[in-house]
Amino acid sequence: MTDATDDDARRAGPDAPVDGTPAADAAPVDDAPIDGAPADAAPVDAARAGLPDDVLGAAPVPGPRVFPVRDTRPRRGVAGEPRGRRRALPAILLLAALLRVVYAVQLADEPELRQHLATESDMAFFDEWARLVAGGDLLLDRSLHPRHSWRVDMAKLWFSWHPEARAELADEAAARGVPAEHLLLDRWFGGKRYHHEPLYPYALAALHVLGDGVALMLLVQMLLGVASVWLVHRITARAFGRRAAVAAALLATLCGPLMLYDLVLLRATAIITAGLLVVDRADVALRRDTRGAWIACGLACGVAMLIKTTIAPVVMGLGAYLVLRRRAFGHAAVLAAACGVCLLPVFARNVAVGAPVFSLTSMGGDMMLLNNSAGAQASLSGFTPNLHTMARVHGEADGDDGAIVRGSLASLGDTPVEAFGAFLGLCRERFLHVFHAYEIPNNVNTAVYRRAAPVLRWTFVDMAVLAPLGLLGLWLARRRRCGPALWFAATALVPIVGMGILARYRLPFMVALIPFAGFAVDRGLRAWARGGAGRATAHGTRSTGPGLLTTSELSHAGGARVRVAVVALAALAFGLVVARPLPDDVPEIRESDYVIPWAAAVSDDVDAAEARGDAATAAATLERFLRRAPPELDALVADVPAPHPREGRLAQFFAPLYTRWAGHLEALGETARAAEARRTAQRFESVVRATWPSLAG
Repeated sequence: MTDATDDDARRAGPDAPVDGTPAADAAPVDDAPIDGAPADAAPVDAARAGLPDDVLGAAPVPGPRVFPVRDTRPRRGVAGEPRGRRRALPAILLLAALLRVVYAVQLADEPELRQHLATESDMAFFDEWARLVAGGDLLLDRSLHPRHSWRVDMAKLWFSWHPEARAELADEAAARGVPAEHLLLDRWFGGKRYHHEPLYPYALAALHVLGDGVALMLLVQMLLGVASVWLVHRITARAFGRRAAVAAALLATLCGPLMLYDLVLLRATAIITAGLLVVDRADVALRRDTRGAWIACGLACGVAMLIKTTIAPVVMGLGAYLVLRRRAFGHAAVLAAACGVCLLPVFARNVAVGAPVFSLTSMGGDMMLLNNSAGAQASLSGFTPNLHTMARVHGEADGDDGAIVRGSLASLGDTPVEAFGAFLGLCRERFLHVFHAYEIPNNVNTAVYRRAAPVLRWTFVDMAVLAPLGLLGLWLARRRRCGPALWFAATALVPIVGMGILARYRLPFMVALIPFAGFAVDRGLRAWARGGAGRATAHGTRSTGPGLLTTSELSHAGGARVRVAVVALAALAFGLVVARPLPDDVPEIRESDYVIPWAAAVSDDVDAAEARGDAATAAATLERFLRRAPPELDALVADVPAPHPREGRLAQFFAPLYTRWAGHLEALGETARAAEARRTAQRFESVVRATWPSLAG
């Protein structure tokens, strides 16, 4: 099959089919995908009659015509495209930008915007890495890996089992002035290997050189978020037509989980934009089939690989298709060379510092161990590391990724068959959780951000919306030329089912569903409208002749809305299943979602105000934070144990904060409010004593 070039399309005219598509099967201009992509449209007479096509029901067999049909095709602008649709994209992009501005304004005074200051967060690690590079260590000629408290506990476990291991590192630890646990973690994660793919922290480092790197990066991410909406429109328009593209762009604009990460110092937004760029460039290259197009595609693949290597299956799939299906060895070589040019600086750095040459990240084995080892849980609770298993496997593997993967799987069962069965069971559970509206938190809790920034509640599109529409669109698009978009969706699903299903890990799969969801919306609306148009002809004159509807066609048109309604109800039912309530043991907001913002930002602000003697600022800061207290704490009764240990721990956390607030209110002369705050603190303290009597002393 030979792809049509742009020159071929211009010579053939706007209505000419490409790739050998018969003229009778070509889509009308209104519905045709751009760039000459063929479409599975209804026969010409059915299209003229305004009937639904073969996707939501088989088109009727032409017969004697009874009712007249009028041409309802929209008037076109000078470019051959409906004027309203040509204006839709700029309006949607403007809306996407305005929503992000509102989001930034609402979050400006909230601690979430400074969560990168929390030392236990991934955001803090990226910022630390970037500041080291900006400070002059361009090659990062050192071991740099996260030292989260739970990882340090894992190293301590290994030392408790093997005291000789601590003795081996004691002299080096004393010489460098660091704990031996840090040296052990560095060894387990490969020494000077990059912990994550390096492009994001290096970009952040460049912005640190220019000024406030964190603020600039968040601004860049907001722009990337708008660019993602534009890319969704491009990809959808090329595969399914411009009406579907408008629907998909609106869904992307109103997707709250997608916008949320624009103001979080994590790679999620960059990963989405890079993935969509790869799909867009791959689609263009497959259609044009020119060396320049494949160079652009390879460069996009290389950049995406430097952000996160989960895009690698898309790249390998493109290469395999070129070699095995098209026998285009030259273009496959161009793709690989362009991708390699992007990766070459990392390989050169690895040689210079003595790290494994082709290593982009040291996280592969650790992610496998974290999610697929004895004691691992594939639940909505999210991040639940089994420290004993992880310490044992890491210690025995001593930095060997292959040994980590083998040890991880071996821990699942006594025999290979038993271990593989347990692994499949974990994958099955994660697959079911993929289609749940709950955004499993890690570093970021969607529910907390929605409270802080109401615009995230207005942007209501989430998995409950995208799952039914996206799966319906995938079915409707089964005969469409949408290979890169389909492959992106498939490869985005594999790592979250096989590894982990945290909210930000699932985000690429959600975005991959958006073009197909837009296609489903477009097909449903067209079928509904055409069903109404077909019934309207019943008021015409009953006569026979060309250009008139047959009785069978009229019956088919009248049933179109019934079929659309049935499909819509089925999608709604599936959406309700996706939005099913959380289990009782999974809180929407965890204790750490209160503790981390306090430790990251609010605590320092209160301490600084107290040091200045500024009781008003300290009281106002505490009051703003205490509004976050979960409503279930209001139901706690003095001297009665908390109904769940979680409520008891939260009461223990908030009690001293209410006490501090009461002291500042008293200093300001607000005695009534101070007394109420002290009563709340005393009630919480009595609940803690009743829940854990050992704390009474």
